[in-house]
Amino acid sequence: MKIKYLLLSVAVTVTSTAFAEQSSSDATFKKLDRNSDGYISIKEAAENAALVKSWKTLDTDTNEKLEMSEFSAFEEEQDFTPPQNSDTPDIGAAPHK
Repeated sequence: MKIKYLLLSVAVTVTSTAFAEQSSSDATFKKLDRNSDGYISIKEAAENAALVKSWKTLDTDTNEKLEMSEFSAFEEEQDFTPPQNSDTPDIGAAPHK
């Protein structure tokens, strides 16, 4: 019986985390979509340098605006970007002398 509750607890935690991440992404999208037309134009994206830099890759349908699904790819990409200028060596890197 304890295993059943443990599994239920894990499922609720995973679902809650996914919902929080989606809500955060939705909020960011809505903030950038200043005219609330459901898209982010390059002009609206101008305040986010990383988004502008990735624009050509993200605008997969080349309609010069990002839909939520295209923006979500950007959000996922940002989550996996390694930190820059880290003093921590990469795994497997040769030690500094």
